[in-house]
Amino acid sequence: MAYIKLLLGLLFAAIVSADQCTSPTVHASTYTSKSVALSVETAYLSELTVQCSEGVSTLDLYAEIEGVIVPVASIPDKEGTYQISWAKDHKKATTGKINIKVFNNEGYNAYRKAQRNEEDVSSVKALFTVTVNHPGVSREGLFVQTEFLAVVAALLLFWTANSMRNQIME
Repeated sequence: MAYIKLLLGLLFAAIVSADQCTSPTVHASTYTSKSVALSVETAYLSELTVQCSEGVSTLDLYAEIEGVIVPVASIPDKEGTYQISWAKDHKKATTGKINIKVFNNEGYNAYRKAQRNEEDVSSVKALFTVTVNHPGVSREGLFVQTEFLAVVAALLLFWTANSMRNQIME
């Protein structure tokens, strides 16, 4: 009987600790939209490749973005690859370095507990942190919009054709 209890205890401990990642190696690739003319909002994107020394391939991750915690999307085609993305209006978009804290299940639970107890959430230790650098948006291209130039060219072409027609008709 004692062997069965010991075996069940070891099995439970193995199941509970199976998806923990204590020292991950993270490679991040980030992108932000920078053109006012091509988009209505500023898009932020960070693709993460997470490798655990324990050999865990899939994790439930959560990211804190400017005080809001959101789930991190797992990319199904690539094992251990995740994506964090969000968008903001150009006028409200944060510029400079944006630190994103990424939590596992235990960190997420500690974060939510700190929120419920109205404690300082910055004391909760993140699994790792990713930095997104956004230099700000800029207006690229011509001083005048291309639609305006197309209308002016069409009117100029119409005026030239109409003038030549009037000369031929005389």
